[in-house]
Amino acid sequence: LSYIKALIYPNVNIHNFTTSWRDGMAFNALIHKHRPDLIDFDKLKKSNAHYNLQNAFNLAEQHLGLTRLLDPEGEQADVMTPK
Repeated sequence: LSYIKALIYPNVNIHNFTTSWRDGMAFNALIHKHRPDLIDFDKLKKSNAHYNLQNAFNLAEQHLGLTRLLDPEGEQADVMTPK
């Protein structure tokens, strides 16, 4: 967890491996840190969790070759379920 905290941006709060990831900002920050050309990070909003999660998971699958293992569920993405 400390590796992730050091890697991403100060305005993205990472405290644990569950609730800290629900708004999708941490996933997008990780991708942006390594591939800033894929995301306009400044335009993402914490309040748009479903979009943020879909965006990060789609980019990771399409551009980074990572298999999608989670799907956001519901409008507010309160729960992420294994795929």
